[in-house]
Order: sequence, then C-alpha cells, then structure tokens
Amino acid sequence: MEWTLAEYGCLAYGLVTAPLFDSLGYEACAQLIEFCGIEVVVCDGDDHVDALLGHGQLPKTLRTIITVDQLPVERVIDLDNHGVKFFTMDDVEKLGRSNPVPVCPSEPDQLATLLFTSGTTGMAKAVMITHRQFVLFLKSMTQSMLPAKMTPEDSTLGFLPLAHIAERFIEKLIHVHGGKVGYISGDIRNPKVLYADAKEVQPTYFFFVPRIMTRIHNEIQADLNRNIFKRIAAALGILCKTVEMQWGIFRNDSFWDRWLFHKYQAMLGGKVRISQTGSAPTDGKVLNFMRAAFGCYVAENYGQTESCGPFTGTVYGDLAADQVGIPFPDTEIKLVDVPKMGYRAADGKGELCARADFLMKGYFKMEDKTAKTIDQDGWLHTGDIGMWLPDGNLRIFDRKKHVFKLSQGEYLAPERLEGAFSRSDLISNIFIDGDSKYPYCVALIYPKYDAMKAGKIKSENKQATEAVKKQLIDELTRIGHDRHMKSYEIPKKIHILDEGFSMENGCLTPSNKTKREHIRTKFKKEIAQLYAGD
Repeated sequence: MEWTLAEYGCLAYGLVTAPLFDSLGYEACAQLIEFCGIEVVVCDGDDHVDALLGHGQLPKTLRTIITVDQLPVERVIDLDNHGVKFFTMDDVEKLGRSNPVPVCPSEPDQLATLLFTSGTTGMAKAVMITHRQFVLFLKSMTQSMLPAKMTPEDSTLGFLPLAHIAERFIEKLIHVHGGKVGYISGDIRNPKVLYADAKEVQPTYFFFVPRIMTRIHNEIQADLNRNIFKRIAAALGILCKTVEMQWGIFRNDSFWDRWLFHKYQAMLGGKVRISQTGSAPTDGKVLNFMRAAFGCYVAENYGQTESCGPFTGTVYGDLAADQVGIPFPDTEIKLVDVPKMGYRAADGKGELCARADFLMKGYFKMEDKTAKTIDQDGWLHTGDIGMWLPDGNLRIFDRKKHVFKLSQGEYLAPERLEGAFSRSDLISNIFIDGDSKYPYCVALIYPKYDAMKAGKIKSENKQATEAVKKQLIDELTRIGHDRHMKSYEIPKKIHILDEGFSMENGCLTPSNKTKREHIRTKFKKEIAQLYAGD
C-alpha cells in the first residue's frame, strides 16, 4: 500500500517515478540510480536497502531514503555518514500533515515514469512514458475489454512486482473505475498464501500469468483424477460449458458450477468475472479449461514494456487457441520482412510492428537504441515474429532477436522451440543453445521428476541417470515430429540441471523471461561438454 501511496504522491506533484526491481542486484540498481539521476528511494526495509545499495559506495545522485519499516541504528548512521537523509513513511506523513503543499501535477505530455525493461541482456533500458500516454493506454485497454465493463464494485489481488508494467496498469485500471486493490501477504509461489488472500479479497478481476494458470489447472486436474466419477463428470461439465461459451455465454451459476466447479472457483475467491492473461504464451487447452471451470472469459493479451502494456487482445468470447487477438482500439499493426529468417510480409508473416499514441516516448538517454526500436514513421519494432490468421487474429510464433546459425547454414530460433518443448508434462525448464561450428542444437533441462517413469531412480541431488536422459530425448523427438520440426531443431544432447530457473539464481527476469546471456555464461562449461568429442 505504501508503494502505491508514494507513486500517487509523486504523480500529484510532477515527480517522475523510476521503480527498480530489487532482484536486479546491487550493482545494476546502483548503476541505474546514477544513470537516471534518482535522488529519492522508497522501499520496504533494511533487506531492500541492502539489496539496492549493498555494502559498497552509495550512488552519487542519491539524497534520501524512505522506508516502510524502521532501519537498524547502524544502517541509519551509515547513511548519514554518506550524506543520505533517512525517513520512515510515518515521518513523511507527519511532515505532510504539518507542511501542506497544494497539488501541482505535470502537464499531460511531461514524463510520468521510467519503466525498466526486464534486462535479459546488458543494462536495463528505461522506457519513457508520459501522463498522456498512460491515460490513453487505459482508455484503449478499457475499450478492448467490452462488453465486460468495470465498476466501483470491482477488486483485484495484486501479486505481480509493483515495478512491473503489468501490475501498474492493472491497478490503474481498477483505481480509475473506483475499485479496490488488495496486496498479497506473502510469497506468490506458495499456493496457500495465494488462495487464503484471494478468499479474503474476493477479486472480481484477476490477471493470470501462464505459470499461475498452469499451476491452478494442474491442481484442479490432480483433484479430479483422485475419483474416476468426478473426472468423468468434470469432462462432461467442461464439454457442456464449452458449448455455452461458443454461444457467448460465460457464467458460474449453472448446474455444473453449483455441483462441481464452485469448489475450484473458490480457490480465487469465487467472484472472478473479468480476467486476462499475458507475459508469455498460454496453452490453449489449459486456457479454455479455465474459462469453462471458472465461468469467466479469460482474454489473452500481447504487449511489451515499450508499449505501456498490451496492445492486442482476444475478442470477448473467442475460444481459438494459440493467438493473441486483434489490435486494441487506436492501434495500428503491420508485419515487415525478415529476410534472414525467410519471413515475408506479403505471405502474412514477419516482424510485428505497432503504432499508437500510447507507445513509449523512447529510451531514457539512449537515442541510438530508441532509433533502432522506433523508426522515423513512429512504428515500434517489437522483435517478435507474427502471422495473420484467416479470421483476422494475430499469432506470435517466433522471435527475431535470439537467432543463431548452425554449421550447415540453417538459422535456429531457440525461444520458439523452447515454447513448444516446455508444454511437455516432463519438462519444467528448458534452454536451447547452438554453435555455428556444429550442425545441431543442445539443451539444458530441469525435468518434472514426478511425471517421469525414470524419475524414481534419480539420485537425491537430482543428477539424471541415463534412463532419465533417454526418456527426455525420446520426449523431445516425439514433440519435434508431432510439430513437423526440422531434425536440426530437435536437441541431440541434453544436460540435466540441478535446479529450475528462478529469479533467485539469476536465470529469470522479474517478468519470468529467460535471461539467455546469464544462462549461457553460467552453464558455459556444461554446454561445452555437450559438444565435446564432435
């Protein structure tokens, strides 16, 4: 709550916000604080101060630190020795009450916030968004949700990082309609915390990220599989509700809901009526199961930090899978040729480019990178490869940025392949890499051991036996053949990871994107060993 109060306080007085992910680490945070000229930092308590500032030299631009919790005396003394003032939020509120200052908001076209990209490579770029752009985005977002309309009675449960654009626009969407936001009380990775908080907040609007949706879906399926009669009934209920959804009917008061699905709807408070998903592709079967089970249309959106959030979304009632819908109101989209990858706009495939009044102003102090991302005609080049479907919807199926060439001259797009392979029930995390000296690709995999036949013979430190490797290789080959992949797109050798990718081990960004360069460096030895002997 204090974070949001601080943000609105800044916006009310023309101060530019620049929220930092503490998971970036001390060096990156200190670098961004100096680069952006940040003078005041508001954060939780001593753990966050330590994560932001570390034990080294404080950023030269920093003047003041405000924390929710009181800091230890030794930390306060250390800050004072560095010339940095310290206040708690209680101190700031007392100062505000005793020294009232008239509200002085910015002009619409002045800078409102800097949104840091996830930083999969190099220093995170600071996306510049003005007040006008954010408001125009909220307008377009609200219109895209029709016929669903938000009211002052709506509420949401905030669980994404507050520094992330998704959580920012979700909360603004709720606030602008007069609704309520409740913040998660603990770690989102703990299902008990999510369900207990959802029961209390009873959100009517819920933004799924694919990992959360898949986790809830798997828990429901596990519960259904405990009883064959319940499993059969659920299959029939999903079928009946899918027929209703095809007619445009989304409800949670049918016979099937009262008899069976209300139990699962209660996991998220039982009142969800508007929902969206984004940040990564969602399995179509999982998505439509959740739409039916929760009696609520879940729209799939696509966007970027640079676009202030999503700018395409599925049309209310559309059940087609593996697509991200149509452009938002006031948004233009076109595809451009990518000759190196063999994609031509004339064939309906190419790099997705967008143009709208709410797209970013540019990257802060990075004119060269801005020019590479936004062309002279105002088109934002997303780096994602899309295609138009016959019904007018857009599908994202490849990525332009992370492409490498194999020894036979073929290009490989690892993110597209990872997206396909990661849908396997046997794979928790997968990272695909290639080398121009070799004609094949390799993979790093963290398996879902519980789902594996060979998983029972793994050692305690999860080092895979040859049986586990063989089962995974067979699974990769099966998926590759089912999806008509080229032979060089199917990893020929794999290394089993000791742990999955996470923000804690530096392999994922706060928005759950894979940090490719970090993983490539971290597992350089293991990748080299996969090629050894060839």
